[in-house]
Amino acid sequence: MTYYALCITICLASLLIAFAISAAIAATAEWFVVRAARTWPVESRARAVFSCRIAPLVISLGVTFALVLPAFLRWEPLRTGESVGSRLMWLSGAALLLFSVAFWRVARAIYAGYAVARRWQRESARLDNFTGVPVYELPNAGGLVATTGIFASRIFVSSNVTASLSAAELDAALAHERAHIRSADNLKQLLLRALRLPIAAGDRVWSVGTEISADLHALQSGTPAMELASALVKVARLRNTIRIDACAAASCLIPAGQEKALGERVRRLTELVSDDAQPAPPASRRWTWAYAVAALAAIAMATHPAVLHLTHELIEKLV
Repeated sequence: MTYYALCITICLASLLIAFAISAAIAATAEWFVVRAARTWPVESRARAVFSCRIAPLVISLGVTFALVLPAFLRWEPLRTGESVGSRLMWLSGAALLLFSVAFWRVARAIYAGYAVARRWQRESARLDNFTGVPVYELPNAGGLVATTGIFASRIFVSSNVTASLSAAELDAALAHERAHIRSADNLKQLLLRALRLPIAAGDRVWSVGTEISADLHALQSGTPAMELASALVKVARLRNTIRIDACAAASCLIPAGQEKALGERVRRLTELVSDDAQPAPPASRRWTWAYAVAALAAIAMATHPAVLHLTHELIEKLV
C-alpha cells in the first residue's frame, strides 16, 4: 500500500511543480505576445496565446507520465521502506486543489453552453435548407449568429439576421461559423478559460485573432470576401437583444466588445476584394506538425535509461 501511495503522491507533486514552473514561463511569454509583439499578425498572436495557455498543462502531464512515473516504476522497489512525508502530502494536496478548480471551470462552461443551446432550441425552428451542422432560427434575437456545443455543434441565427441578409450573405455568415466548428474554437475557448491564471491577459487577443482566422478559413472554402464583409456590417447594425452566459463556450459572428476589431476584419476583407487576391493558406496544420515532432523528440529523450535514472535520484531528494 505504501508503494502505491508513494507513487500517487509523487506524481501529483511532480504535476504541481512542473505546472508551476512552466506556468511562470508561459505567463511571461503570453505577456510578451500581448504587450510587445503587436507587429505580428493578430491570428499568429492568437495561436501564440493559445500555445502559452495550454503549455503548462501539456508540459506537466508530459513530465509526470513520460518521465517521473516511468522512473518511479523502473527504479523504486515494490517493497519500499520509504513513507509519504508531510512535504509530499502538502504538494499533492495543492495539486488536487489546483486541478479541481480547473475541472470545475470546465464543467461549469460545458453546463452553461448546454443550458444556452437547450433554451434556444426550445424557442427556435430548424432551417431545413442547410445541410451538415444543424441551423436554427431564433425569433427576435437581434444580431445573433452563434455556434454552441463542442462535440454536437449547433448554429443559431436570429430571425432579424435572416430577414436582413441576402441568401449569399447568410451563406457567408454560416461559413464563418462552420470555420469555428472545424477549428474546434469552442473547445479551445473552454481550455483557455479553464487554464487562465490571474495574471493572464491574452483572452481578447485570442478572441480577435480567432474571428479573423475564421473569416480567412471561410474564404478558403469558397466564400466571397465581399459577401462576408457585407454580412458583418449588416449584422453589426442589428442590436443584440439576447445574452450568452459569460462562462459558456460559444462562438459568435461578432463577439461583444469587438467594435474596433470588426473594422479591421471588414478592412481586410475589402482589401482582398480590391486586390483580387486570395487569403494565405491557414498555418494551423504546419504548427500541428511542429508540435507533434517536438513532442515525439521530447518523449524519446525523456525515456532514455540515463534520464530516467537521474529523474529517480531527483525523486529521492523530493521524498
